[in-house]
Amino acid sequence: MAISMVELLVTAGVFVLASGLMALIEAAVLSVTQVEAETMVQRGLRGARQLLQIKSRLTSAVVVMVVFTNVINILGPVLVGAIAVELFGSTVLGVITAILTFATIVFSEIIPKSLGTHYATRISRLVAPGLRVLTMVFLPIVWLFERLTGALKKGERRMGTEDQIRSLVRLGHSAGYIETDETQMVQRVFGLNDRTAGDLMTRMDHVAVIRSGSTVEDAIAVVIDAGFSRFPVISPTGSVIGLLLSRDLLSASKLGGGESTLAQLVRPPLFVDVSVRADDLLVLFRAKKSHMAFVQERGRDVGIVTLEDVLEEIVGEIHDEKDDGRATPPG
Repeated sequence: MAISMVELLVTAGVFVLASGLMALIEAAVLSVTQVEAETMVQRGLRGARQLLQIKSRLTSAVVVMVVFTNVINILGPVLVGAIAVELFGSTVLGVITAILTFATIVFSEIIPKSLGTHYATRISRLVAPGLRVLTMVFLPIVWLFERLTGALKKGERRMGTEDQIRSLVRLGHSAGYIETDETQMVQRVFGLNDRTAGDLMTRMDHVAVIRSGSTVEDAIAVVIDAGFSRFPVISPTGSVIGLLLSRDLLSASKLGGGESTLAQLVRPPLFVDVSVRADDLLVLFRAKKSHMAFVQERGRDVGIVTLEDVLEEIVGEIHDEKDDGRATPPG
């Protein structure tokens, strides 16, 4: 009888531990996000690459975990019940079942799943290599259940959307992991594609310009009066024909060209439509190595937009040494 009692306790203990282990693994693998898995891969952590592969085909891993969990949860009580009946008779089966149910709930569900969720990143990458091997070993079963579940799936679950990332940033800020200014910057970056060149531009009637027939000295006078570094050059009809940098003017003046015309100093203009999005403007400025573009609407010059205008949408208002609180056109 002593041996039978030991068998009963060992069988029940093994069942509870095995069931708890599967619950721990399942909670960890399902709780860790793909973003966390990719981060661990970048950090070169052991098992991270296998974990990322599991997350990319999560159904396969779920099939293996469900099969093992159910085999344990079915076989365990059957064996424990058979030993208990042989040892004590069928009258104690209800008591054994109640005790086993309580132990399963506490030690095979609540505690393991709580720990698995809390230590998800660590546990999931440690079990990932073994779980990956099991999915390959049980490939026929995995393939069958993937086809069955695939027939029931409709549509696509969207991951990594703008709204999800915004929410993640807010959660990170609330938890103290992301600073307030970082949070604001990320939120503003996502707002770039909601703003257009027309929203950011300074209208032409508020912009200091240099006329095409001006001499270098005339242009320098405009530069000194306005205090900007870039100026539109306009034709007699008022159309933009080029861009002039104040440093080019100063260099020409230093070389003795004060009375010459501006033709050799004018740079080709960069034109954009009024509807161009701010994020596209940022890419365009980088590609063209330019800090200013001329905004057109139906072929007519209506304003200027600068790299600073776009950056201010991300980091907030940028002031330099000449700013005194008054509204001034960029340049």
